[in-house]
Amino acid sequence: MTIDRFRPQGHKSDMVRHGELLFISGIVAAHFDQPVEAQAEDILARLGQLLAEGGSSRAQVLSATIWLADIADRERVNTVWNRWVVPGHQPARTCIGADLAGSNVLIEIALTAAVAGPKPDGSDVAG
Repeated sequence: MTIDRFRPQGHKSDMVRHGELLFISGIVAAHFDQPVEAQAEDILARLGQLLAEGGSSRAQVLSATIWLADIADRERVNTVWNRWVVPGHQPARTCIGADLAGSNVLIEIALTAAVAGPKPDGSDVAG
């Protein structure tokens, strides 16, 4: 079975697709001068794009790991998260307080998702 690595660079790939699974590396916001809610919205928008690029969607997210610089921000992040998650398709989720890379990095999120899989004719949906 093929392993597809998306944008491998340095010590990681942005995403790895193997079979019907898509693994998205933890990402942080593009702009660190924003409050945690804005950082979460930016990350989730980018994750939506990555899911589509990898042949998946928000409804197919299986697992999420969220790291917060301040665990007290959990409820504010939950509000943003709950708007993003497709109702009835909530993934398994872990939320952890952590020292993140940089004092203005308030949140990082990584996802694992199912992909649509092969078409009936055997060709790959996403590639």
